[in-house]
Amino acid sequence: MSSAVSVPDALRQVIAKASDRMVDVLASGGAWRFWAKWYAGAMAGEPLPWGLQKAVALIPEDIWDAGPEAVAEEVARVEDEFWAQALPQAETLVVVADGRFDVRPDPTPDDQRTEKMLGQVEFALDLALRTNSGFNEMCVAFKYLRYTLDDCRDDPNAMEQHFRQARDILRRKLREGEYDPDDALSALVDGLDQHALQLRGSHPEVGAAYEIRVKQRLREVDDATMKLVAGGMRAFQRDRTAGRLYEDTGLDAETVEQDSGIEAKATAIQRTGGRAAQANIIERASQTAKDIDASGGYKAARIGTTGSTLVEMLKSVFGG
Repeated sequence: MSSAVSVPDALRQVIAKASDRMVDVLASGGAWRFWAKWYAGAMAGEPLPWGLQKAVALIPEDIWDAGPEAVAEEVARVEDEFWAQALPQAETLVVVADGRFDVRPDPTPDDQRTEKMLGQVEFALDLALRTNSGFNEMCVAFKYLRYTLDDCRDDPNAMEQHFRQARDILRRKLREGEYDPDDALSALVDGLDQHALQLRGSHPEVGAAYEIRVKQRLREVDDATMKLVAGGMRAFQRDRTAGRLYEDTGLDAETVEQDSGIEAKATAIQRTGGRAAQANIIERASQTAKDIDASGGYKAARIGTTGSTLVEMLKSVFGG
């Protein structure tokens, strides 16, 4: 049975206008932001995830009694935890220099198999570059693969995601005629598909993350919203990341900025948004907040700016 609510055309127009001002709403919604989203979703037949609604309903009574600001703070914490758990990564976020975040991989124990896989990808990539198909080093797919081969050899989570990112981008460009058909390029696409499947099968956390993403595919959104999301990703990259996480976030933002296809954009938004939610959770830990403040490079009080705004954009894109 559909849960859609019949909404008058006039009200739909009002909701559409509000959506066009998403950044303003995020900046000024204050203590009532969550409830505005809850109401708009219910009226449009797109309710917030039931798990999230249940978690909010179970907020302790003493917090409800403390007033809307206290409730809003707790709701933000609950939302971050919900999205971090719903969009898992086989990795650990760590605080590094200047209070920024980097990512530490949880490597697969089968290193020999992984190295063989990477060698096959490198060979196929080199062959594809030698073709006259139009594929070259400026393609975002190439950048994902080169970055993986150079910097992510110990990170099965990144390998699986980057292989699928590159595969989806190349498939779309071949399908739409941007690249000419070529056996070597097709072999690269097929190999990436098989290697991503192998990684999901051999690394349970990678497989679990993929299954979650499949269930939360990116909905079609307008160009203006995509630009806002990409801008939020760039802000998160600039203000809160370092090392590998900085590079990952930049590639994800570029994927959203370019005409990379819905599947590739979905993975990019999911990964960076989930990491932003995890960063918010870490920053709320009292000792971590003190360490970040003491670093002088980043203040924990900035939770609620780039990180929370990006998480809000993530939720709006995924319908949550």
